[in-house]
Amino acid sequence: MLRRVPLDDVRIGMYVHAMEGSWLRHPFWRKRFLLDSEHDLKALLDSDIPGIIIDDERGAAPAPKPAPTPIVAARRQPPVHRLAEEEFRARPRAAFRTRPASSSAASRWPPGRS
Repeated sequence: MLRRVPLDDVRIGMYVHAMEGSWLRHPFWRKRFLLDSEHDLKALLDSDIPGIIIDDERGAAPAPKPAPTPIVAARRQPPVHRLAEEEFRARPRAAFRTRPASSSAASRWPPGRS
């Protein structure tokens, strides 16, 4: 069975069926071979290809990845403090009003005019 494997998961014993990317980006003359030496593995890892296609039936399969550990403890949400309706209405209304525009400031424009 053909599988795509990133270069981080490549190991000795895998049968390389194809290499992703241009043939100019790797140092091998052949595109199908058994990866059986440290020298070839280092050359493959140093190449500028993103990954390889391996054949599980002709070589080693990639190592299974460990399952992610589930998060057991749920995070508690902090309580939301809201003003009660009575407290909201008890506030002075002046706190919610904006100051009216001063008409005297407009009469002093441009500066120096009296």
